[in-house]
Amino acid sequence: MGIYEQFQTIVYDRVTGKIKKVLPNQYIKSRKKLERLVPPQKGKRFAFFYLHISTPVDPKKYTVKRELLGKAPKLMTLKGDDPLLSFFADEAAHIFNHYAAVLCVFEGGMGDYIDQADVVIELRTKHPGVKISALMDGTRSGALKLLKGFEEVKILTSKDFIRGRSATIDFARITRVGAHYPVGGKVGVYSLIAGLDHPAERAKFSLSPASLDEADLIIEKVCGRPHGKLIALHTMSGSSNTKSLSPEEALKLITPLLKNQDLIFLHLGGAGEVPITHPRVISLQGQLSWEKVVAVMSHCDGCVCIDSAIMHIAQHLEIPTVSFWGPTTPKHILGEDPGIDTVITQAACGGCGQYNCDHCICMAQFDKKEVNRHLKKLAAVMKEGLEE
Repeated sequence: MGIYEQFQTIVYDRVTGKIKKVLPNQYIKSRKKLERLVPPQKGKRFAFFYLHISTPVDPKKYTVKRELLGKAPKLMTLKGDDPLLSFFADEAAHIFNHYAAVLCVFEGGMGDYIDQADVVIELRTKHPGVKISALMDGTRSGALKLLKGFEEVKILTSKDFIRGRSATIDFARITRVGAHYPVGGKVGVYSLIAGLDHPAERAKFSLSPASLDEADLIIEKVCGRPHGKLIALHTMSGSSNTKSLSPEEALKLITPLLKNQDLIFLHLGGAGEVPITHPRVISLQGQLSWEKVVAVMSHCDGCVCIDSAIMHIAQHLEIPTVSFWGPTTPKHILGEDPGIDTVITQAACGGCGQYNCDHCICMAQFDKKEVNRHLKKLAAVMKEGLEE
Protein backbone atom coordinates (compact mmCIF):
# COMPACT_ATOMS: atom_id res chain seq x y z
CA MET A 1 0.00 0.00 0.00
CA GLY A 2 1.50 3.38 -1.03
CA ILE A 3 1.98 6.04 1.59
CA TYR A 4 -0.89 8.19 0.28
CA GLU A 5 -3.29 5.24 0.17
CA GLN A 6 -3.25 4.95 3.97
CA PHE A 7 -6.15 6.34 5.98
CA GLN A 8 -7.89 6.28 9.34
CA THR A 9 -11.53 5.20 9.72
CA ILE A 10 -13.04 7.34 12.47
CA VAL A 11 -16.08 5.83 14.24
CA TYR A 12 -17.91 8.37 16.43
CA ASP A 13 -21.09 9.05 18.38
CA ARG A 14 -23.45 10.98 16.13
CA VAL A 15 -24.91 12.94 19.07
CA THR A 16 -21.88 13.87 21.16
CA GLY A 17 -19.13 13.70 18.52
CA LYS A 18 -17.03 11.57 20.85
CA ILE A 19 -14.69 9.22 19.00
CA LYS A 20 -15.45 5.60 19.82
CA LYS A 21 -12.74 3.91 17.79
CA VAL A 22 -10.06 4.58 15.18
CA LEU A 23 -9.53 1.80 12.63
CA PRO A 24 -6.50 2.12 10.32
CA ASN A 25 -7.16 1.32 6.64
CA GLN A 26 -10.59 -0.22 7.32
CA TYR A 27 -13.32 0.09 4.70
CA ILE A 28 -16.87 -0.20 6.05
CA LYS A 29 -19.40 -1.11 3.38
CA SER A 30 -22.51 -1.81 5.49
CA ARG A 31 -24.15 -1.14 8.84
CA LYS A 32 -23.65 -4.83 9.66
CA LYS A 33 -19.90 -4.55 9.21
CA LEU A 34 -19.79 -1.40 11.31
CA GLU A 35 -21.61 -3.25 14.13
CA ARG A 36 -19.15 -6.14 13.89
CA LEU A 37 -16.22 -3.78 14.27
CA VAL A 38 -17.87 -1.55 16.88
CA PRO A 39 -20.72 -3.30 18.77
CA PRO A 40 -23.81 -1.09 19.15
CA GLN A 41 -24.67 0.37 22.56
CA LYS A 42 -28.07 1.26 23.91
CA GLY A 43 -28.97 4.90 23.31
CA LYS A 44 -25.97 5.52 21.04
CA ARG A 45 -25.81 5.86 17.26
CA PHE A 46 -22.42 5.41 15.70
CA ALA A 47 -21.32 6.78 12.33
CA PHE A 48 -17.96 6.87 10.56
CA PHE A 49 -15.88 8.72 8.01
CA TYR A 50 -12.48 8.27 6.39
CA LEU A 51 -9.59 10.58 7.24
CA HIS A 52 -6.99 10.28 4.48
CA ILE A 53 -3.82 10.57 6.53
CA SER A 54 -1.40 7.92 7.68
CA THR A 55 -0.75 9.56 11.06
CA PRO A 56 -2.59 7.67 13.87
CA VAL A 57 -5.40 9.61 15.57
CA ASP A 58 -5.61 9.54 19.38
CA PRO A 59 -9.37 9.35 20.26
CA LYS A 60 -8.71 11.11 23.58
CA LYS A 61 -7.35 14.24 21.88
CA TYR A 62 -10.05 14.83 19.28
CA THR A 63 -13.76 15.06 18.69
CA VAL A 64 -15.98 15.09 15.60
CA LYS A 65 -17.97 18.10 14.51
CA ARG A 66 -20.97 17.37 12.33
CA GLU A 67 -21.61 19.97 9.66
CA LEU A 68 -24.87 20.79 7.93
CA LEU A 69 -26.78 18.05 6.16
CA GLY A 70 -24.85 16.90 3.13
CA LYS A 71 -21.53 18.18 4.47
CA ALA A 72 -18.79 15.82 5.61
CA PRO A 73 -18.02 15.62 9.36
CA LYS A 74 -14.79 17.22 10.56
CA LEU A 75 -12.18 16.10 13.05
CA MET A 76 -11.49 18.83 15.64
CA THR A 77 -9.25 19.24 18.67
CA LEU A 78 -11.03 19.39 22.03
CA LYS A 79 -10.49 23.19 21.88
CA GLY A 80 -12.33 23.36 18.56
CA ASP A 81 -9.32 23.84 16.28
CA ASP A 82 -8.77 22.11 12.94
CA PRO A 83 -5.87 19.64 13.38
CA LEU A 84 -5.46 18.83 9.70
CA LEU A 85 -2.32 20.89 9.10
CA SER A 86 -0.60 19.45 12.17
CA PHE A 87 -1.35 15.95 10.82
CA PHE A 88 0.12 16.91 7.45
CA ALA A 89 3.22 18.33 9.13
CA ASP A 90 3.71 15.19 11.26
CA GLU A 91 3.30 12.96 8.23
CA ALA A 92 5.81 15.00 6.21
CA ALA A 93 8.32 14.82 9.08
CA HIS A 94 7.91 11.04 9.11
CA ILE A 95 8.50 10.88 5.35
CA PHE A 96 11.72 12.91 5.46
CA ASN A 97 13.00 10.88 8.41
CA HIS A 98 12.40 7.50 6.76
CA TYR A 99 12.89 7.96 3.00
CA ALA A 100 16.02 8.75 1.01
CA ALA A 101 14.05 10.21 -1.92
CA VAL A 102 10.90 12.36 -1.81
CA LEU A 103 8.74 13.66 -4.66
CA CYS A 104 6.98 17.02 -4.24
CA VAL A 105 3.83 17.23 -6.37
CA PHE A 106 3.05 20.80 -7.42
CA GLU A 107 -0.46 22.22 -7.84
CA GLY A 108 -2.32 25.35 -8.89
CA GLY A 109 -1.23 28.28 -11.01
CA MET A 110 2.19 29.81 -11.57
CA GLY A 111 1.94 31.97 -8.45
CA ASP A 112 1.27 28.83 -6.39
CA TYR A 113 4.22 27.13 -8.08
CA ILE A 114 6.53 29.93 -6.96
CA ASP A 115 5.37 29.56 -3.34
CA GLN A 116 5.93 25.80 -3.57
CA ALA A 117 9.37 26.29 -5.10
CA ASP A 118 10.30 28.42 -2.06
CA VAL A 119 9.28 25.47 0.14
CA VAL A 120 11.30 22.95 -1.89
CA ILE A 121 14.37 25.19 -1.73
CA GLU A 122 14.12 25.30 2.06
CA LEU A 123 13.47 21.54 2.25
CA ARG A 124 16.71 20.88 0.36
CA THR A 125 18.58 22.93 2.96
CA LYS A 126 16.85 21.24 5.90
CA HIS A 127 17.21 17.71 4.51
CA PRO A 128 20.51 17.67 2.56
CA GLY A 129 20.65 13.87 2.64
CA VAL A 130 17.27 13.44 0.94
CA LYS A 131 16.98 13.49 -2.84
CA ILE A 132 14.07 15.83 -3.60
CA SER A 133 12.41 15.95 -7.02
CA ALA A 134 9.35 17.81 -8.26
CA LEU A 135 6.34 16.82 -10.38
CA MET A 136 4.91 19.78 -12.29
CA ASP A 137 3.75 21.34 -15.53
CA GLY A 138 6.96 21.34 -17.58
CA THR A 139 6.17 24.68 -19.26
CA ARG A 140 6.73 26.42 -15.91
CA SER A 141 9.87 24.64 -14.80
CA GLY A 142 12.27 26.89 -16.71
CA ALA A 143 11.18 29.98 -14.77
CA LEU A 144 11.33 28.15 -11.44
CA LYS A 145 14.89 27.04 -12.16
CA LEU A 146 15.83 30.74 -12.21
CA LEU A 147 15.18 30.78 -8.45
CA LYS A 148 18.36 30.40 -6.40
CA GLY A 149 18.42 26.92 -4.89
CA PHE A 150 15.92 25.39 -7.32
CA GLU A 151 18.18 25.09 -10.36
CA GLU A 152 19.32 21.56 -9.52
CA VAL A 153 15.92 20.09 -8.59
CA LYS A 154 15.00 17.19 -10.87
CA ILE A 155 11.74 17.90 -12.69
CA LEU A 156 9.25 15.18 -13.61
CA THR A 157 6.06 15.47 -15.64
CA SER A 158 2.88 13.40 -15.44
CA LYS A 159 4.18 10.80 -17.93
CA ASP A 160 7.04 9.97 -15.51
CA PHE A 161 4.83 9.52 -12.45
CA ILE A 162 3.10 6.47 -11.04
CA ARG A 163 1.11 7.24 -7.88
CA GLY A 164 1.97 5.07 -4.90
CA ARG A 165 5.51 4.36 -6.12
CA SER A 166 7.12 7.32 -4.34
CA ALA A 167 7.17 8.90 -0.90
CA THR A 168 5.23 12.03 -1.77
CA ILE A 169 4.55 15.53 -0.48
CA ASP A 170 1.37 16.53 -2.32
CA PHE A 171 0.86 20.29 -2.26
CA ALA A 172 -2.71 19.79 -3.53
CA ARG A 173 -3.58 18.99 0.08
CA ILE A 174 -3.99 22.74 0.48
CA THR A 175 -7.45 22.34 -1.07
CA ARG A 176 -8.54 20.46 2.06
CA VAL A 177 -7.63 23.40 4.29
CA GLY A 178 -10.12 25.89 2.87
CA ALA A 179 -9.64 29.40 1.49
CA HIS A 180 -8.93 31.17 4.80
CA TYR A 181 -5.37 30.23 5.54
CA PRO A 182 -3.62 30.89 8.86
CA VAL A 183 -0.85 33.42 9.40
CA GLY A 184 1.83 32.92 6.78
CA GLY A 185 -0.52 32.83 3.80
CA LYS A 186 -0.39 30.12 1.17
CA VAL A 187 3.36 29.68 1.42
CA GLY A 188 2.84 29.07 5.15
CA VAL A 189 0.31 26.31 4.42
CA TYR A 190 2.52 24.72 1.76
CA SER A 191 5.37 24.84 4.31
CA LEU A 192 3.32 23.01 6.94
CA ILE A 193 2.22 20.42 4.39
CA ALA A 194 5.92 19.79 3.73
CA GLY A 195 6.79 19.57 7.44
CA LEU A 196 8.47 22.98 7.90
CA ASP A 197 7.67 24.70 11.20
CA HIS A 198 7.69 28.19 9.66
CA PRO A 199 6.81 29.78 6.30
CA ALA A 200 9.60 29.25 3.77
CA GLU A 201 11.68 32.30 2.97
CA ARG A 202 11.24 34.01 -0.37
CA ALA A 203 13.95 32.98 -2.82
CA LYS A 204 15.53 35.39 -5.29
CA PHE A 205 15.71 35.07 -9.05
CA SER A 206 19.17 34.72 -10.58
CA LEU A 207 19.29 35.76 -14.23
CA SER A 208 22.16 35.18 -16.65
CA PRO A 209 23.70 38.12 -18.57
CA ALA A 210 22.37 36.54 -21.79
CA SER A 211 18.77 36.44 -20.56
CA LEU A 212 19.02 40.04 -19.32
CA ASP A 213 20.39 41.16 -22.70
CA GLU A 214 17.56 39.35 -24.49
CA ALA A 215 15.00 41.06 -22.26
CA ASP A 216 16.62 44.41 -22.98
CA LEU A 217 16.27 43.77 -26.72
CA ILE A 218 12.58 42.87 -26.29
CA ILE A 219 11.97 46.12 -24.40
CA GLU A 220 13.94 48.16 -26.93
CA LYS A 221 11.91 46.64 -29.77
CA VAL A 222 8.50 47.42 -28.28
CA CYS A 223 9.37 50.76 -26.64
CA GLY A 224 12.16 52.23 -28.67
CA ARG A 225 14.92 54.37 -27.14
CA PRO A 226 14.78 56.15 -24.76
CA HIS A 227 11.97 54.23 -23.12
CA GLY A 228 11.67 56.03 -19.77
CA LYS A 229 10.61 54.27 -16.58
CA LEU A 230 8.93 50.89 -16.97
CA ILE A 231 6.02 49.50 -14.98
CA ALA A 232 4.97 45.86 -15.31
CA LEU A 233 1.19 45.69 -15.57
CA HIS A 234 -1.05 42.65 -15.15
CA THR A 235 -4.83 42.94 -15.09
CA MET A 236 -6.42 39.64 -16.13
CA SER A 237 -6.50 36.13 -14.70
CA GLY A 238 -8.54 34.31 -17.31
CA SER A 239 -11.51 35.85 -19.07
CA SER A 240 -14.09 34.93 -16.41
CA ASN A 241 -12.02 35.09 -13.22
CA THR A 242 -13.37 37.69 -10.81
CA LYS A 243 -9.81 38.61 -9.76
CA SER A 244 -9.49 40.34 -13.16
CA LEU A 245 -9.76 44.03 -13.95
CA SER A 246 -11.58 44.98 -17.11
CA PRO A 247 -9.52 47.11 -19.51
CA GLU A 248 -11.77 50.09 -18.72
CA GLU A 249 -11.38 49.75 -14.94
CA ALA A 250 -7.64 49.12 -15.21
CA LEU A 251 -7.17 52.26 -17.30
CA LYS A 252 -9.11 54.29 -14.71
CA LEU A 253 -6.94 52.98 -11.90
CA ILE A 254 -3.59 53.76 -13.56
CA THR A 255 -4.64 57.17 -14.92
CA PRO A 256 -2.76 59.07 -12.14
CA LEU A 257 0.48 57.41 -13.25
CA LEU A 258 -0.20 57.98 -16.93
CA LYS A 259 -0.05 61.73 -16.28
CA ASN A 260 3.71 61.21 -15.99
CA GLN A 261 4.89 61.20 -19.61
CA ASP A 262 8.06 59.26 -18.71
CA LEU A 263 6.17 56.16 -17.59
CA ILE A 264 5.55 53.23 -19.92
CA PHE A 265 3.48 50.17 -18.93
CA LEU A 266 4.39 46.71 -20.20
CA HIS A 267 1.07 44.87 -20.16
CA LEU A 268 1.82 41.20 -19.40
CA GLY A 269 -0.50 38.22 -19.53
CA GLY A 270 -1.63 35.23 -21.51
CA ALA A 271 -2.77 34.85 -25.10
CA GLY A 272 -6.34 36.01 -25.65
CA GLU A 273 -6.37 38.54 -22.82
CA VAL A 274 -7.78 41.94 -23.73
CA PRO A 275 -5.21 44.74 -24.22
CA ILE A 276 -5.66 48.29 -22.93
CA THR A 277 -5.91 50.98 -25.57
CA HIS A 278 -3.40 53.67 -24.66
CA PRO A 279 -0.18 54.74 -26.43
CA ARG A 280 1.95 54.15 -23.31
CA VAL A 281 0.41 50.79 -22.40
CA ILE A 282 2.22 48.23 -24.56
CA SER A 283 0.70 44.79 -24.78
CA LEU A 284 3.05 41.82 -24.46
CA GLN A 285 0.16 39.47 -23.70
CA GLY A 286 0.72 35.99 -25.05
CA GLN A 287 4.15 36.90 -26.44
CA LEU A 288 6.55 35.79 -23.71
CA SER A 289 7.47 32.53 -22.01
CA TRP A 290 7.58 32.55 -18.22
CA GLU A 291 11.37 32.79 -18.32
CA LYS A 292 11.19 35.88 -20.51
CA VAL A 293 8.46 37.40 -18.30
CA VAL A 294 10.84 37.14 -15.34
CA ALA A 295 13.72 38.63 -17.32
CA VAL A 296 11.63 41.51 -18.72
CA MET A 297 10.19 42.28 -15.27
CA SER A 298 13.71 42.43 -13.84
CA HIS A 299 14.20 45.57 -15.98
CA CYS A 300 11.02 47.19 -14.61
CA ASP A 301 11.03 49.97 -12.02
CA GLY A 302 7.62 49.11 -10.58
CA CYS A 303 4.61 46.85 -10.91
CA VAL A 304 0.83 47.32 -10.84
CA CYS A 305 -1.15 44.11 -10.81
CA ILE A 306 -3.91 41.93 -9.45
CA ASP A 307 -3.48 38.87 -7.21
CA SER A 308 -1.57 36.79 -9.77
CA ALA A 309 1.69 35.11 -10.72
CA ILE A 310 3.01 38.48 -11.90
CA MET A 311 2.58 39.74 -8.33
CA HIS A 312 4.58 36.78 -6.98
CA ILE A 313 7.33 37.35 -9.54
CA ALA A 314 7.48 41.04 -8.58
CA GLN A 315 7.80 39.98 -4.92
CA HIS A 316 10.72 37.71 -5.68
CA LEU A 317 12.39 40.37 -7.83
CA GLU A 318 11.78 42.89 -5.02
CA ILE A 319 10.11 45.36 -7.37
CA PRO A 320 7.97 48.12 -5.77
CA THR A 321 4.41 46.88 -6.35
CA VAL A 322 0.79 47.91 -5.90
CA SER A 323 -1.73 45.09 -6.15
CA PHE A 324 -5.55 45.21 -6.32
CA TRP A 325 -7.69 42.68 -4.44
CA GLY A 326 -11.34 41.69 -4.85
CA PRO A 327 -12.49 38.11 -4.18
CA THR A 328 -9.22 37.18 -2.45
CA THR A 329 -7.74 38.63 0.75
CA PRO A 330 -4.06 39.58 1.12
CA LYS A 331 -3.60 38.08 4.59
CA HIS A 332 -4.89 34.71 3.32
CA ILE A 333 -2.57 34.63 0.30
CA LEU A 334 0.56 36.57 1.24
CA GLY A 335 3.04 35.99 4.01
CA GLU A 336 3.58 38.26 7.00
CA ASP A 337 6.05 40.42 5.08
CA PRO A 338 4.59 40.59 1.56
CA GLY A 339 6.87 43.38 0.32
CA ILE A 340 4.05 44.93 -1.72
CA ASP A 341 1.27 47.49 -1.18
CA THR A 342 -2.28 46.16 -1.36
CA VAL A 343 -5.50 47.95 -2.23
CA ILE A 344 -8.63 46.07 -1.15
CA THR A 345 -12.07 46.43 -2.72
CA GLN A 346 -14.76 48.45 -0.96
CA ALA A 347 -17.43 45.98 -2.09
CA ALA A 348 -19.32 44.27 0.75
CA CYS A 349 -18.74 40.88 -0.92
CA GLY A 350 -14.96 41.37 -1.08
CA GLY A 351 -12.85 38.48 0.10
CA CYS A 352 -15.56 35.92 -0.72
CA GLY A 353 -12.96 33.50 -2.12
CA GLN A 354 -15.08 32.81 -5.21
CA TYR A 355 -13.32 33.10 -8.55
CA ASN A 356 -16.53 33.06 -10.57
CA CYS A 357 -19.72 34.96 -9.77
CA ASP A 358 -22.68 36.48 -11.60
CA HIS A 359 -22.06 40.14 -10.83
CA CYS A 360 -18.25 40.71 -10.79
CA ILE A 361 -18.48 44.07 -9.01
CA CYS A 362 -15.66 43.79 -6.50
CA MET A 363 -12.88 44.74 -8.92
CA ALA A 364 -14.73 47.93 -9.87
CA GLN A 365 -15.13 49.30 -6.33
CA PHE A 366 -11.89 50.75 -5.03
CA ASP A 367 -11.58 53.92 -2.99
CA LYS A 368 -10.18 56.54 -5.36
CA LYS A 369 -8.24 58.42 -2.66
CA GLU A 370 -6.64 55.20 -1.43
CA VAL A 371 -5.70 54.18 -4.97
CA ASN A 372 -4.12 57.57 -5.64
CA ARG A 373 -2.22 57.44 -2.33
CA HIS A 374 -0.71 54.02 -3.15
CA LEU A 375 0.18 55.00 -6.72
CA LYS A 376 1.76 58.25 -5.52
CA LYS A 377 3.85 56.24 -3.07
CA LEU A 378 4.86 53.84 -5.88
CA ALA A 379 5.94 56.75 -8.09
CA ALA A 380 8.00 58.23 -5.23
CA VAL A 381 9.73 54.90 -4.49
CA MET A 382 10.58 54.41 -8.18
CA LYS A 383 12.04 57.90 -8.39
CA GLU A 384 14.07 57.35 -5.24
CA GLY A 385 15.38 54.05 -6.56
CA LEU A 386 16.55 55.61 -9.80
CA GLU A 387 18.33 58.46 -8.01
CA GLU A 388 20.38 56.14 -5.77
